[in-house]
Amino acid sequence: MNTAFNLVSNLILVLLTIPLAKLLDLENSKLNLLFVRITYGSVQALIIFLCFYIAAKIKEKNDITELSYVDQSKPFPFPKEPSKKTETTIRDYDLDKNKEVLKQTFTSFAFIVFLHFYWGLNQPLIAQSILPIKNIFQQQIVQIHLFGKEVKRPFKTASLFDFTDSSSQADKATVKKKKQ
Repeated sequence: MNTAFNLVSNLILVLLTIPLAKLLDLENSKLNLLFVRITYGSVQALIIFLCFYIAAKIKEKNDITELSYVDQSKPFPFPKEPSKKTETTIRDYDLDKNKEVLKQTFTSFAFIVFLHFYWGLNQPLIAQSILPIKNIFQQQIVQIHLFGKEVKRPFKTASLFDFTDSSSQADKATVKKKKQ
């Protein structure tokens, strides 16, 4: 769900954390730095907990309704890979999307910890204590299994370089066959 509004709001949040970091004086105050580290770790633990909770809810529902769609090819591999038809169940699709969120969380965590301990950058800890909370609740998998919203699968994915709707397309022949 990377719409233009979400990207701009993320940028504004990051820009607001810069004066906050100066106000906290992380370079000179070990207590403030410890507080920010604990906050960052707690936020990451909360997101990981949510991912495991959602995985448990998906397995509990065990929705084995068939889902057939055409995967969009990635924009950058050369030579360009053709789109391929994917057949799965809603349970497996949701578990895969949940695994993607968990993988993004671990990758972000590793990167921020590297920036903080290896290069001594403290400001990313503040930004990454706020943004992941906003982003996790905008994830479609969280919207479905935590808030009970109805979101059509396959999920729409936004491209990084354009704001057009580049969603995965359902296989129309399969949809027609299921209606009959």
